[in-house]
Amino acid sequence: MRSCGVVLVLSFWLSGCCDDALTYDPESREYNLSTPLNIGKGTGTGGLHIYHAPGGEWGYTFFAQVEGPNAANTKALAICTSKDTITPYDLFVVYGDGRGIAKGPFSFEAPITVKEIVARDTQRRWPDYVFSPGYRLRSLYELEAYIQKHQRLPGMPSADDIAQKGISVVESQRLMMEKIEELTLYVLSLQRQVDSLRHQLELRKHSCK
Repeated sequence: MRSCGVVLVLSFWLSGCCDDALTYDPESREYNLSTPLNIGKGTGTGGLHIYHAPGGEWGYTFFAQVEGPNAANTKALAICTSKDTITPYDLFVVYGDGRGIAKGPFSFEAPITVKEIVARDTQRRWPDYVFSPGYRLRSLYELEAYIQKHQRLPGMPSADDIAQKGISVVESQRLMMEKIEELTLYVLSLQRQVDSLRHQLELRKHSCK
């Protein structure tokens, strides 16, 4: 049996709801919302509506406090698919320790400030292949011709593509790392040429003596 705990601190006025709108099932220890329920003022057409006009700053509109040894793996907030199955599929979960998991894309229409981003390349496309013996590195003349024709590096999306479709963080980092590793090979090749020219100069100096 799945266990769940609900701690709701609501300092609102209940309006527009039926007496049987919110029912409690003691066997599953779940609350069920059977009709639209408004908390606060106004009316709505969906399940649960909360209206809150705070009188000060740094307060809470919805407060869930999860404590105890099992708090870390307790789903404090979850959005799931249909509960017709025994184990519903979680689409979005916030755990009791603050971790969050989203199974679908998120769209933000404003800048995002984060402390750190960890992106996993599950398809194993990280460009270690650049250093493999069979990797074909364009000559600098080929690279120059490509840049003059396309105004971008080979394999990089165009500015129009990014403006229309965007680019994933993993793909962006992969492409940049690919170009960095190619630059490393170019530098190593140029160093070998410099060493060869230096050696030839030394031989000429000795032959002229």
